[in-house]
Amino acid sequence: DSTSEIMEDWMYQSVTDRFILDEDNRQWIQENNPDALRQITSRLLEAVERGMWDASDDTVEALKSIFMDNDASLERMNDRS
Repeated sequence: DSTSEIMEDWMYQSVTDRFILDEDNRQWIQENNPDALRQITSRLLEAVERGMWDASDDTVEALKSIFMDNDASLERMNDRS
């Protein structure tokens, strides 16, 4: 999006709602590919930080919280390895 500028706010929000904020979908991603959840959440937060997406404060806080929880989970998994 940073070079093509084809993503609109509703597109970012749709991805966020469907894959990150939807509890069932997020849990499935977390269980099957936690690194993917980390990458998706990271990219969404990056879009906000770079001014490519004007997300609500509540959405940003939810993304940050999910990112931190996921990061802690990945660290625990790595510690067990």
